[in-house]
Amino acid sequence: MMNNKIEMEPIGIIRTPYFDHTDVPIQGRFKPEAEGRAELSKEYESGLADLEGFSCEE
Repeated sequence: MMNNKIEMEPIGIIRTPYFDHTDVPIQGRFKPEAEGRAELSKEYESGLADLEGFSCEE
């Protein structure tokens, strides 16, 4: 029998003004005034190299 187990470990933390997941808008454009940030653990920072030119903003 195959082992289909997937193990995940966090690589950082997301900080937002929301305390409950039910308050989070489906898309950020529905609450443009709300700000948040992603904090990546130090050991993964090198993976951010060369991302400066990419953006999802319109």
